[in-house]
Amino acid sequence: MLDEDILKAKDNYAADKIEKSTEFEPIITDSHHVINVLEENGIIYEGEIELNKIGFCKIEAQQGCLTGSFCIPKLLDVQGSRYRILFFITRDKVVLVDDDEFSKRLVARINRRKSTRHKTKEIFLFNFIAEFMNRDLEQLVQFEKRLMELEETVHSSHTENF
Repeated sequence: MLDEDILKAKDNYAADKIEKSTEFEPIITDSHHVINVLEENGIIYEGEIELNKIGFCKIEAQQGCLTGSFCIPKLLDVQGSRYRILFFITRDKVVLVDDDEFSKRLVARINRRKSTRHKTKEIFLFNFIAEFMNRDLEQLVQFEKRLMELEETVHSSHTENF
């Protein structure tokens, strides 16, 4: 009986160790610390790290990693300010560079909603992108309704002060 308990404990310990080793967490930093974080993680980046210059979303291959940017409209100010994030993806890491802590909030939401057990880098990336896009459809429906109202106004010849 004692030997069985020891074997079960060893199996549970091994399972816990495997489970923890398969969990994935991104590295989140800001533009002031990114150079050190990249160096610590063996990431070589041959570009500028100026978040304020990000104007669109992109991805490109660099030596040893993929890198890119997100330029995400703020929901309450769609035509104004943006969240600007740089990202670096290696074989086993994702580094997010964000001065607004938007990435931290997204990761916290993902961790609250999704099971973190056996989370991979690929699943994390999918959830991260899906999280900041989750209200896009709602916004597009609102724009579509407004456009339909404008079309009806023009179609019915009520173009004064249009």
